[in-house]
Amino acid sequence: MAACFWAQQAAEFALKSNLEYDDRDVPRTHRLDDLLQLIGGPSDLLAAAANLSPMAVTTRYFDTEDRFTEAIAAQAMKDAEALIKWSEA
Repeated sequence: MAACFWAQQAAEFALKSNLEYDDRDVPRTHRLDDLLQLIGGPSDLLAAAANLSPMAVTTRYFDTEDRFTEAIAAQAMKDAEALIKWSEA
């Protein structure tokens, strides 16, 4: 569960850093798909961004911990890595 949360957070900060770099306002949101579209990111990463978005909030509650399997955590890490790599380019 923690891996999912931190994967989302890493991707969120990477995307928001693009806005900061361009001296643009950074919205208060955890919706990575919205951030990616705001930046003008590639549409092929929208699914990865949408997959990670709910993990910012749902992972904070212990009654949801059964939802986050190792497979989901592994996918979250892959999605975050893809978004971070794009952000660094």
